[in-house]
Amino acid sequence: MGMFQMKENDLTRDPTKFMIIAGVRSGGTLLAHSLDSHPLIYCARGEPLHANSEWRSVGITRRLDILTNLTGYLASGLKIQNDQLTYGALQEYLITHKMKYIRLTRENLVHQAISCEINKLSRSGVLKVPQHSFTKVEPLKFELSAERIIEVCQTLEVSDILVSLKIKEFNLEPLEITYEQLTHGAVMIQEIPYELTGTLCNYLGVGRAPLRNFLYRINALPYSEFISNWHEIIEKLNITEYGVYL
Repeated sequence: MGMFQMKENDLTRDPTKFMIIAGVRSGGTLLAHSLDSHPLIYCARGEPLHANSEWRSVGITRRLDILTNLTGYLASGLKIQNDQLTYGALQEYLITHKMKYIRLTRENLVHQAISCEINKLSRSGVLKVPQHSFTKVEPLKFELSAERIIEVCQTLEVSDILVSLKIKEFNLEPLEITYEQLTHGAVMIQEIPYELTGTLCNYLGVGRAPLRNFLYRINALPYSEFISNWHEIIEKLNITEYGVYL
């Protein structure tokens, strides 16, 4: 579809409902913000189904009804994390409502696990780095536990398996994309790559328009530059199945 090639009354029809199902630290926030930058797509930012979100006083079903039904848009949706697929109310909603699904994963499991650990240290205040940044952040030197990284890799694998089973159980047919496709290795993400933009816009039934964002990847340098015990981590990971990701 060409950009803004709209039919009469397009904006008064029910929007295409969609949901991003994202693994933790796999670019879900980046994708949600980027889709929301399209003039004809509404995508809720943040974690609307999180228990501590500003939506907490509204039931899950009501939240889903609101966020997937924004009038004035051709597509309306939100992002959820993998573990939220266990919510009973959400599962009922998936069964009874026809939606589009975008499944977001990360190809490199070790990188994902390291990102999870850095995010955990950031949230606890141990590391003075933000989760996301609009300005360049200088990396800090710190150590990570190889055993903990292996444990997180195992948890992430189980999570992905469970999501795959849920997708099969509910007969969902998601558009599968990866963190690596979104970021294409760039330090600063200004917009989603052209080819992927076309794929996403076509899937959601809207004309192509740039899907913009302006985020710096935190700690985008090689891990050896800021993880002081990186060589020790390599040695321990290389004796596990996760060594293939190094």
